[in-house]
Amino acid sequence: MLALDQTVNTVLISLKRDLTLSNIELKARDAASFLENQSFKDAVDAMNGYLDAKMLSSKLLEGEAERLILSKQLLAGIVRELNRAVTDGVVEEFNLREVEPIKREFRR
Repeated sequence: MLALDQTVNTVLISLKRDLTLSNIELKARDAASFLENQSFKDAVDAMNGYLDAKMLSSKLLEGEAERLILSKQLLAGIVRELNRAVTDGVVEEFNLREVEPIKREFRR
């Protein structure tokens, strides 16, 4: 009975890893498609251009500089998070496909 419980537990862990890999891979693919999408690139470039031009303006209202800086940081943060999701997907896929089988061999 103990062996059966261990086998079931091993299968459940394996399924959880596969599900996790699927979610991470899907997220990575979605993020990559955003980053590769020309409309998205154009929108980010347009917003950066607008914010840069506005920051160079000598007629900023009170508090406007801080809002512009925050807007640039938020825009950069969105792109950074998309890039991170892509990187996480690549790393996680490598870990689950290459590292986990090696770990299993050492556990035997």
